[in-house]
Amino acid sequence: MEGCWVLEIDTRRAPLLLRPEEAVAEGEAFLDALVGELRRREPLLFLDHGQKPL
Repeated sequence: MEGCWVLEIDTRRAPLLLRPEEAVAEGEAFLDALVGELRRREPLLFLDHGQKPL
């Protein structure tokens, strides 16, 4: 899986985020869902060190 994000931020204008706490929560939920789907589709990527596939 590959991805690229480009964010353009004008630091001369404030605030950078209107609701920073909500932005963090939404970002974490998005990444959790992304990793969860990757774990579901590609479980071998998430084996513990030394663990053998079933």
